[in-house]
Amino acid sequence: MKIMTNTYKCLLVSVCFIVCLFYGFGTANAAGNLSLDANQSLYLNAGGPIDRIAVANPEIADVTVLSKMDMLLVAKKPGTTTLYIWTNNGMRQEYAVTVKDHDTQTSLVIAQMIGYPDLRVEKIGDKILLKGAVINQLEKNRAEKIAEMYGAKVVDLLEMTHPSQIRLEAKIVEISTDKVKKLGIQYANASSIDKDTGIVTIGSSGVFGFGQSFSNSKNSSTSKLGNYADINATLQALITNGDAKILSQPSMITMSGEKANILVGGEIPIPTGNSNGQITVEWREYGIKLNIEPQVDADNQITSKVQAEVSSLDSSNAVAVSSSISIPALLSRKAETVIHLSSGSTMAIGGLLSSTESKQVIKFPFLGDLPIIGQFFRSTSTTKSHKEIIILVTPTLVDETTPAVMSSDMKKWIDNKALTEETVAMDAKKK
Repeated sequence: MKIMTNTYKCLLVSVCFIVCLFYGFGTANAAGNLSLDANQSLYLNAGGPIDRIAVANPEIADVTVLSKMDMLLVAKKPGTTTLYIWTNNGMRQEYAVTVKDHDTQTSLVIAQMIGYPDLRVEKIGDKILLKGAVINQLEKNRAEKIAEMYGAKVVDLLEMTHPSQIRLEAKIVEISTDKVKKLGIQYANASSIDKDTGIVTIGSSGVFGFGQSFSNSKNSSTSKLGNYADINATLQALITNGDAKILSQPSMITMSGEKANILVGGEIPIPTGNSNGQITVEWREYGIKLNIEPQVDADNQITSKVQAEVSSLDSSNAVAVSSSISIPALLSRKAETVIHLSSGSTMAIGGLLSSTESKQVIKFPFLGDLPIIGQFFRSTSTTKSHKEIIILVTPTLVDETTPAVMSSDMKKWIDNKALTEETVAMDAKKK
């Protein structure tokens, strides 16, 4: 009986302590964590008449009391703070409030407009983050353009599951209509003639020889006039025509929307000076330059931006840097266009023309200047150069199953190598 009395006493003391704690000091109820985006609000019910409210940092979040038990929590700027709520019944509620610099509503709107199932959008401050996966460059570019409509900087972390790739086969052809016309008589002494055959030979067609060596050979021992050199001449009646030739035939693969550059030519050094008087060298490209930026649409049609430039060195307009150094100028012809064609079709870029003409006159002293008959004592050489560069480009959609383009010799070499390796493997297996 005594033991039971002590037990009741202990129980009574415990209950009194709990009641005093509950009513005298209040109860701390950690209600949990609250997460809001900046400029968002959240409705809260205190569960009883509100006695007091305190926010650790009102600049991050603040509270507006709506009624005796209702309030509105307003998020102001990113950060973390604590919200305390006391009620008339002595209860105290505590919330950890986190304000994120996110805009969930805008993110949902952007994601709905883009409409790709594996794409996720987050708007964080003044940035829009694109995450997830799309099929190809077309979907990726579309997602970026929609996100840019909201005036924020787009951070693209998208992955492409099946990116479009394009093989560009280019053929650069020079059609030359060079014409060299030589007509006239060019005189020379006997030292340029084969004395055994008596024939003038300069290594090209259209040249005929005649003169003293062909009719007589007077030697100095019998000549009363003394030693002299035989006078001979070559009659030039030559016309040559140029032909077309392939300057380059490159083939490359690029991603849709990416640039592919082709240069057939070289670089020339150009010295430049700075404010300290130091000389630096910059390299300037010349020759045939081709920049192509193909892009595949939803129908597998290819739209390409094409820039073509043909440049050559011009020594006639060179700039003298010093008495021994001069930098030639560049003559250039450019073309820029946008075309649309199906995979495997060929586009042609022409009209990149150049035309030069030169004339050379070689005449016999004094006689070549005589009127009328002077034309028989001089040789005129006229050279006309007309060149046109034609660029043929064939874009073709490819994937990992598309066979590589190669010459017949390369294909034969690869087949022979594969056959040899197979034979060696079979011999090793037999052993």
